[in-house]
Amino acid sequence: MARGEIKSPAALMAVALALVATMHLAASSSASSTSCLRAAFTAGPPVFLSIYPRTRQIMRTLDDECNGPYCRRRHGAQNSLSAIRQIDSEIDDAANAIATNSAPTLPNNIDFHMREARYSDLGQVADLTTDAFFFSSTNTGVNPITRTIRYLLELDRLQNNFPYNAPSINNNENDDRHFYLVATPADDDSKIIGFCDIDGRTPKAKEKDGLGMLGVGLPAKKKPTMATVQRPCPYFSDLVVHPSYRRRGIASNLASEAECRANKNWKYDELYLCIRLDDELVLRMYSDRGYVFVDPSNMSQDMMDFLAVQEGKTLMRLSFG
Repeated sequence: MARGEIKSPAALMAVALALVATMHLAASSSASSTSCLRAAFTAGPPVFLSIYPRTRQIMRTLDDECNGPYCRRRHGAQNSLSAIRQIDSEIDDAANAIATNSAPTLPNNIDFHMREARYSDLGQVADLTTDAFFFSSTNTGVNPITRTIRYLLELDRLQNNFPYNAPSINNNENDDRHFYLVATPADDDSKIIGFCDIDGRTPKAKEKDGLGMLGVGLPAKKKPTMATVQRPCPYFSDLVVHPSYRRRGIASNLASEAECRANKNWKYDELYLCIRLDDELVLRMYSDRGYVFVDPSNMSQDMMDFLAVQEGKTLMRLSFG
């Protein structure tokens, strides 16, 4: 299947229903317009969330119009305004329900194993990276629409960068050295509780694939952007563990596997990663593993370009003995 292709039936359904509901809502300013929204709302959270921003905008417009003389004459202000406000209340209730997600209580000792990610795992992986890197687990006021948009962007990024040429997929040991690694409970191979990305491809190999950092074509040399910079090689990123499974050695084991592949399998002398300076816990973890900050005076131009687009981050390196 081609890269960048939309593969989720749920996403296609959400887009289709969003367009239908929006057209119906825009075509009418009466209380009957709300039936279109209600139908989309009852189709499920993915559909409801996909039309949320446009829906709220239309409802506010209708609310204003229903206080005017035209709406009072043609539709009756009380009925129309009441219906709009009822739907508005239902949407707020649904948004709050979706945003509330209590973590299960788990035993301290969890048996888990690691494997290379499958394409079908990426939805769960996007959930993990979205919550870990963009939303605090303690923030109960997360806007579900903002979260959904970020999730879709993460899923698109993961799909575009998926290591289609991994040896385990094509049985070719000479294929590009790039892997998504996941951790799963020992008794449930389909449940993703941890993830990391280890990329050992050289810039030349990436150019052969026609890929930049985000899986898009490389243009001529211009001002560095996220789509054009080259990551240091090899590069370790996106280490994340589900909140309910943390402090059980999963992150440490994923990191060890990534480091082993870079050093033992691919014969690299060092491994790079980017980290936020204000993330003290993560900084301590990597420091304990032997990672040190890269001196800017020793950075190549590619490294400097890469760091220039990493807001609030710095580069660290692990040297293998």
